Amino acid sequence: NESGATLAIQGQRFELSPGEYSPWVRVAFSTGPSPNIYGICRFHLIRTEPECELYVSPLHLDPERPALPISHPPIYSVYLAKLNGLYGTLGLAEDTWALNEGVLDEDAFLKQAWLFYEEREKMFLSAIERTPRGLTTCVFDTPDRIQHMFFRCLDETHPANRGKEFEKYRGVIEDLYGRMDQLVGKVMDKVDDQTVVLVMSDHGFTQFKRGVNLNSWFLREGYLKLLPGKSASGDW
Repeated sequence: NESGATLAIQGQRFELSPGEYSPWVRVAFSTGPSPNIYGICRFHLIRTEPECELYVSPLHLDPERPALPISHPPIYSVYLAKLNGLYGTLGLAEDTWALNEGVLDEDAFLKQAWLFYEEREKMFLSAIERTPRGLTTCVFDTPDRIQHMFFRCLDETHPANRGKEFEKYRGVIEDLYGRMDQLVGKVMDKVDDQTVVLVMSDHGFTQFKRGVNLNSWFLREGYLKLLPGKSASGDW
């Protein structure tokens, strides 16, 4: 109905509200005589009318029962899940292609990105509390993912804005940096004056407006040839 839907999957039931994500849902895949392979995913109810539209995230390995080691030592992924709850395990967890292809809108993508961020922050802060000596390090990829998808909104002439909303999201990147600054503050509150805190970035950012098709250049410069009778290449 308009107020939501009930998801029933593998003996589990979840109440879904339009525009919101489910908690992590465990799913199992039978492999015959071998043990099951376990994964986790989130469901996002896009709408119920006029037809029901439901998004399911890419599958992640269940960190409590991974089909292959995803941490070192292998038990560490299990430890983190027991301590802080289930969490995303894909290398690129934020589903940028779902936004590119119009499966998710900008609001849904941002909610997803911040859900992953909250998991990472929870793990990082708890690790700091449990590490009296040595090095604690954590990678936050949220700034990368959000800037890739929203840098266009800082320039109204950007070609990626054609037919898309951008005014509403002009402040997304500024808000992002404000939230990351808050994280630095939370870290500083948990350490003493003998602790060195390093904040590092692996690259900068700018807008992407144009690209080069290498095959076109190779053809023009004589490094590629078309088949006899052809005046243009195929799609690839």
